[in-house]
Amino acid sequence: MSEVSVVDDCGAAVRYFEERAQAIGAVLAVPVDLAAEEGLREAAFRAVGANAFRNTGIVIELARVRSFRSLASLNEGSIEEVNRLVDVLGIRKDAETAKALLANKGFAGKDWVRYFGLNIRRSHLTKGRRVAPQSLRKLGRQEAVWSLRPFDFDLKTMEMLLDRCPRCSHALGWRRTFGPAFCDRCPAAGDPSRGGVYLPDFPQPSADVADDEAIAFEASLVDPAAPSYRRPLHADLADKGPGDVFQLSIEIASVLDERPAGWGGAIRTRSVEQAARALMEWPLGFHDLLDRHAEEKSSGKEGPLERLHYGRRLSVQMRAMLKKHRDRRQQARVLAIVGGSPSKVIRPGTMKNTASEVGVLLSTRQAITTGEAAVLLLRQSGDAKRIAVGLGLPIPYLVDLFEDGLLPELQPLLGGLLTVRSEDVVSIVDTVDAVSAVSRTRECGMPVWSAAFAAVNLNGRRWSQILRASMDGRLRLELLPGRSAFVRRLQFAGVQDADFGFLTREDDGSAIDEVPLTCGELSEALGKSRRVVSDLVEHAVLPEKATGKDLAAFRHRWMFTTEIGDLAILLNREDLIRPRPVLLASGVPRLGARTISLWSRTGMARVFPASIL
Repeated sequence: MSEVSVVDDCGAAVRYFEERAQAIGAVLAVPVDLAAEEGLREAAFRAVGANAFRNTGIVIELARVRSFRSLASLNEGSIEEVNRLVDVLGIRKDAETAKALLANKGFAGKDWVRYFGLNIRRSHLTKGRRVAPQSLRKLGRQEAVWSLRPFDFDLKTMEMLLDRCPRCSHALGWRRTFGPAFCDRCPAAGDPSRGGVYLPDFPQPSADVADDEAIAFEASLVDPAAPSYRRPLHADLADKGPGDVFQLSIEIASVLDERPAGWGGAIRTRSVEQAARALMEWPLGFHDLLDRHAEEKSSGKEGPLERLHYGRRLSVQMRAMLKKHRDRRQQARVLAIVGGSPSKVIRPGTMKNTASEVGVLLSTRQAITTGEAAVLLLRQSGDAKRIAVGLGLPIPYLVDLFEDGLLPELQPLLGGLLTVRSEDVVSIVDTVDAVSAVSRTRECGMPVWSAAFAAVNLNGRRWSQILRASMDGRLRLELLPGRSAFVRRLQFAGVQDADFGFLTREDDGSAIDEVPLTCGELSEALGKSRRVVSDLVEHAVLPEKATGKDLAAFRHRWMFTTEIGDLAILLNREDLIRPRPVLLASGVPRLGARTISLWSRTGMARVFPASIL
């Protein structure tokens, strides 16, 4: 050590003691240091005993800490309160442990606390005191890690934790103290100022640990006195903080234990080991764990381990990573059963829960078609759902857009299943963002949706053709302003520019023509409410298990009244802008129900030229 550093250290020491002397009456007389294994609560508990006080509330009173009513609730709070606590306890602020403590930037949140710089769930900290007697004998200090509720043993020595006095059977607490090594309730027989039950005299048995390395890994995450974990973590976890990794391990272990994470009692040692091992050997270790619990999916539902990405107790980044792994795993399992005729499992009614639907398929290993597999994967993908909502198209229609090279974003999901047929790959999502920024309105235009009567079957393949044609200038389309979905705001630049021949041209069919659509997807495809779709099914206009082909057949047979009004506008038939009286007089076959009024498309030839229909 250089002479300069020695002088600096001496100067800092002198200033420290001068400040302590000036604060007499507002700080504890006997200062303490902050050991690596101690948190603020543990150091304060030791300091009160060292200063011959019995009630630990003296620390809260001197530090004027309003956030905590007692030492039991003390944690790393706001920086101002931590500063005052450090001053009261006499901890040297130039010590490395104190520097790390003072570097914290305030509260972690309502349901979280700061623990050695980590954000952990508030419920993970016990309000009672727990000790490992043999470690307590050796160190003479309370360790912070003993307060972590998920563990009922010391992560370094494996000794079970003692949480009740062996003599009086009361729970060990923080309110009073005879020192860390004593029961806080039992005084010595001849001296009430001294503790009467020396806890290290009651060593506890060791936990039944089978995987020492897994427990050492868990300790490295949350015990500052534990050795560091030397093996590199997988990149998925290496860029996450130790607090996030710890929370994930607790979530996994709690699922294995079939209990809410961190609530109630401690988690079984075996569950902790399995969770830690899964993270150490990520991702294969986690996949192995999922496979060993495959019986959880025998009911047709995803197992709880596969649903971890829904857990609000995990960080957004961790949930996104878990979701990505779940999608990849599900994709591989779905691809394994592709082949054969359409499945009888995938039908409306079972599609209320796509996860259950996939679970049934995977448990029975019933073969499904490529189109069905693609739709299953899309329905489970959050990205696919957001794209479908933004475009205003049913999720199955994304299959056609992907195959036509318009949705490269779905390559990770569908790349191993479908082939992109176009060499000109361009993102329609990017195009939507660009067009939306320069949208215009023309009063003489006609929304594409309003001209949909001419398309007969405005399916995914047709929308792909429309979008392609608009992007390369073959169709003059503009975008109406507003917040509606993209395809609902597309309009022809002028009524006379509507290319009906293009819209009615036969297409090549779609991989999803045989895939049943859900009620919501039918609603999206028709531009009608779900109640209307239910009425169509109830009156047998659409079959209960309607597919894309069934929807096309319906469009060939029937027209909605609103479509006829739009047709009248396009053909300058002012007498049919309100078509119902004229149609009723003409004898065009009609089907009426609670929410629908349908007119025979072939019968409309009595009113309009047959060629346009």
